[in-house]
Amino acid sequence: MKKSAPITAIPNGFVLTEKTKAWVSEKYPIVNIEGTLEKFIESAEAHGRMYADWQAAFRIWVRKAIENKWDGCEFKKGRAQDPKWVPVLSEVAPYGFREP
Repeated sequence: MKKSAPITAIPNGFVLTEKTKAWVSEKYPIVNIEGTLEKFIESAEAHGRMYADWQAAFRIWVRKAIENKWDGCEFKKGRAQDPKWVPVLSEVAPYGFREP
């Protein structure tokens, strides 16, 4: 029987593996990985989150942020790619609105 990993607070100096970075880049190319990681770490520290697999926790964070349209992710081109703003911006574009 495989022993499960211990549940811990986020490790000091937590960094993403190349595998996790590749997963985010492939699944969600609009996500700014570094900015999103910063939000993830700050939230984990602020809320005292505990996980057995921090790489998996980050992947789940990104997926839920995209699917549920909350502010957990930072996007490479700002609001133009943010799932919350895409429908709004496309609705106002015919009236000449554009981002500065």
